[in-house]
Amino acid sequence: MNIIERSATRFAIQNADGQELGYLDFHVDDVYYYLDYVYVNPAFRGQSVGQDIVKAAIAAAEQRNLKPMPICGYAKTIMQRNRL
Repeated sequence: MNIIERSATRFAIQNADGQELGYLDFHVDDVYYYLDYVYVNPAFRGQSVGQDIVKAAIAAAEQRNLKPMPICGYAKTIMQRNRL
């Protein structure tokens, strides 16, 4: 089971062994939740790690009544593919 942890500017996803699979850097203002950069460890690409992180960030934005705004091209692609 993967664990998503959130800090003030980053979501990080780890496996049960504590190995970091990837992360998403973000920042916020009064209106938007900016998805700045998504990184997935090359060993874990193709396993929905990036998608899971983007979805977690979007859920956090919605909880704060902010509009998710993808800056990162990967985050934008995930949002378009999943109609988020």
